[in-house]
Amino acid sequence: MGVKAKLKIEAGFGRGKEYIIEEGKPFYVGRDRKCDHYIPSGRASRVHCKIEGTNGSFGVFDLNSRNGTFVNDQRISSRVLRPRDFINVAGIRIRFDLAKPESEGVSGSPVSAPAADAGAEKSDGILVSPRPKATAKPAARQGAETELGKCNFSDEERALVGTQLGELKLVSLIGCGNRCVVYKASDSVKNRIVAVKTLRSSLAQDKKVRHWLVKGAKRSAELRHENAVRVIRGGREDDTLYVVLEYMESSAYDRYRDASEGGLVSVKSALQSVVTVSRALEFGYKEHRILHGGVRPSKILYDERRQAKLLGLGFSHGPQSSGVLAGERLFAFIAPEVVRAASKPSVSTDIYSLGCSFYFMLTGRIPIRDSRGAIPSPCKANAAVPESLERIFEMMVAPAPENRYGGYSNLLHDLRWALRGEVWHSA
Repeated sequence: MGVKAKLKIEAGFGRGKEYIIEEGKPFYVGRDRKCDHYIPSGRASRVHCKIEGTNGSFGVFDLNSRNGTFVNDQRISSRVLRPRDFINVAGIRIRFDLAKPESEGVSGSPVSAPAADAGAEKSDGILVSPRPKATAKPAARQGAETELGKCNFSDEERALVGTQLGELKLVSLIGCGNRCVVYKASDSVKNRIVAVKTLRSSLAQDKKVRHWLVKGAKRSAELRHENAVRVIRGGREDDTLYVVLEYMESSAYDRYRDASEGGLVSVKSALQSVVTVSRALEFGYKEHRILHGGVRPSKILYDERRQAKLLGLGFSHGPQSSGVLAGERLFAFIAPEVVRAASKPSVSTDIYSLGCSFYFMLTGRIPIRDSRGAIPSPCKANAAVPESLERIFEMMVAPAPENRYGGYSNLLHDLRWALRGEVWHSA
C-alpha cells in the first residue's frame, strides 16, 4: 500500500477538518465546489493548488493562482513537503504530516481539476476557452509510451529510482527517448520537483553521445524563453552525467491521443499550443540561429498552468545525430527531404515537423504520407477541425519546401488569425 499523508485545517474555513490523502490521487484546494477542500473566498482561485504524492514523496503545486500559495510563509510554485510543514492558501492554514498506518480521517476525493480562474487561458493577449470536461485535468504522464512506441526501461534504469544524484532523489521514471531517460525527482536543497534527464544505460559510456548531451545542455541553458522548457543546470555524479530541467505535467502525446473525442474546444487548445511552440522556435532561430530538428508531440510539454512549452531547444535532434535509431515512427515527423538526406534541417523542416505534430494533436493519429508525399487533411479524421485550419496545415506540411511557410512571421500571423476566427464562438 502506498504512503499516505494527513492534512489538517488549523485556521480558516473548515478549521479542525482532517483529510487522509493517498499517493497518486491529487488533492485540490480552491474556490470551486468540486475541489477536495472548498474555500468560499474571493481570495482563492477556482483551482488554487494541488497536493500530490508519488513514490513516498508529497509535494504542493500552485496552479497559477492569483494570490499565491505559501509553504511556511514562503511563496512557492512547487515544493516538496516535509512533516509539520504549513500550507497557506487564501487565509486557510493547512498542516501537512505523513499519516500513520492506523490513522483514520476523511478521505480526500480526487476530482478532475475545474477550469482555470476566469474560465480561460491567456497568451499573446488571446483568450482561449477552457478544455472540455473530459480533458480538464492534464493527463498524468506515465512514461509508458510516446509516438515512437512503448518505453522499455532497462534494469539499470529502473534500479536508479529511489537513489540520489547529489541533492536530487529520483522518485519515478516518466519518459524515455532513443538517447535519454527522464526521471521525476525531488530537490532537497531548493524544495521543488524537477525532471532529470540522463543517458540511457546502453549509451552512458559512448563519448560522442556524452559530448552531445553536454553540448546540448549548455546551449539549451543559454536560451531563455517563456515557451521553452528551462534547463536549470547540468551535473555529474561519479560517472553519470545528467541535466536538471523544470518539471512538466504532461506532453502533447498524452493530452491528444483521444483528440477526436475532444470536440471544438480541444481543437482550439491544440491551435493555441502550436502558436506558443512557434514562438519558441522563432526565438531560437531569430536570436541564436538554432534549429530544433526533432519537433514531435512528446517534445511539446505542458506545465501546471496548462501552458505549452517546447522541450530540447538547443539540442541536436536530427536523424543523423549521435545515438539516434531512426525508424518509421520518427520519420513520420521529419520532412521528407531530410529523411532522404537531400537537404539539411532548416526553418522549413522545423515548420514541417510542427505541422505533423499539429496533425496528431488534431486527430490523435500518427501522420501517414500518401504516394505523392502529402498528408491527408485532418478534417477527414476529425469533423470538429474547421476548414480555416486546413489551408494553414497544408502550407506547413507541403511536400515541396518551396510551398511551405518561409518563416515564422507569416505562420504566426495565420495561426493567430485562425485563433481569432468566429468559428470558436460556438465552442
